Amino acid sequence: MNVTIDPSPDFTPLILSLLDNDFYKITMMRVAFERFPAAQAKYRFVCRTKGVDLRPMQVALREQIDYLADVSFSGGELSWLRQFSYLSRGFVDGLRTFRLVADDVSVGERDGQLEVLVEGPWWRTILWEVPILALISELYHQSEGHISPEIAAEGMRRAEGKLGFLKAQSDQPDRFRVIDMGTRRRFSGAWQRQVIANLSGVLPGVFVGTSNMLLAKNTGLRLYGTMAHEYLSAFQALVHPADSQRVALDTWMDVYRGDLGVALTDTIGMDAFFRDFDKKLALSFSGCRQDSGDPHLWGRRLIDHYKSLGIDAKTKTAVFSDNLDIPKAFALYADFADEINLLFGIGTNLTNDLGTPRLSIVMKLVALNDRPVAKISDEPAKAICDDPLHLEYLKHVYGVTVPPSPGHPLGTPLSFR
Repeated sequence: MNVTIDPSPDFTPLILSLLDNDFYKITMMRVAFERFPAAQAKYRFVCRTKGVDLRPMQVALREQIDYLADVSFSGGELSWLRQFSYLSRGFVDGLRTFRLVADDVSVGERDGQLEVLVEGPWWRTILWEVPILALISELYHQSEGHISPEIAAEGMRRAEGKLGFLKAQSDQPDRFRVIDMGTRRRFSGAWQRQVIANLSGVLPGVFVGTSNMLLAKNTGLRLYGTMAHEYLSAFQALVHPADSQRVALDTWMDVYRGDLGVALTDTIGMDAFFRDFDKKLALSFSGCRQDSGDPHLWGRRLIDHYKSLGIDAKTKTAVFSDNLDIPKAFALYADFADEINLLFGIGTNLTNDLGTPRLSIVMKLVALNDRPVAKISDEPAKAICDDPLHLEYLKHVYGVTVPPSPGHPLGTPLSFR
């Protein structure tokens, strides 16, 4: 059990609302609650940035976590969520009594690094990931002295540069659409709100939405989000791993009946996904999302896959979301705009681009019901698994061959431990 600590005299809460979270956490939460209410999850935090010691923030992080565990959904927030009929009235009504549980989160250190673990019922713990990452990122920037008028001015200069790039495209089409997906690694909550309001206000036809529920509620931006890797990974512990991806996608469509139909393709890898993504699923889902590997290769293969199934790719949407900036997104638009609908989810480059060092941090599901789960990805360095035996078994089941990558000559993916 974790010990709740009294906040310091100068404590300032950084997250004030449970809506200050990505929408896909709520959509996955509904499936977990309705279909797998007894499933027990384990998440682990990892900082991929070398040479950074985050252990000194343990007390400050614990204070923020304890505060957030006392926050509930307000009546106004629940009324706003009810507009999304696919969440179901019963599920949203059930959120009236929902609280995050502080004891589900352990904050400490291991092997000379900050360790954060979240363990508990999947449906209850699922909302912890995004706020914990956002808190760590903001506390890091505070501790490094990055909060200053000079740094804020540099951030706005860079944001203006993004606008300038778009305005310089004389043939800029109205169909080039960007959404904010930067909550997890934002510089701060205040900065995310400021920069997205500025960008969407100047170019509302380009900056069309956000994955952050609170931002969408307060600004009127369209809300975007479907599923994350954890959803597909979880099914490796719920059914036979060989069936996990197909059953996960079938379950999603059974729950949402055609809404929220963007599938994530790289949990096990593009080849494995396309083998499972047959004509039934391809017709049912409105599109797919790319989050690792070569985006140009992925876009071409997605279009070809639709063609092989006799599906017009122009009726589908390709969502690109892997380490994007505006020029990269525009280059992808130039490649594929005539063949498929496009949407670009940009994260850190929108919400944490101020010229300061920033963290590469993740918090991933590593076990469900005490069984390991994995994400292999289309990029070897992004592979995640606590259990190398499970990772090798999953690769064997799906016939995945992971090529060598720099620093990993044998082609063995990185794992947490």
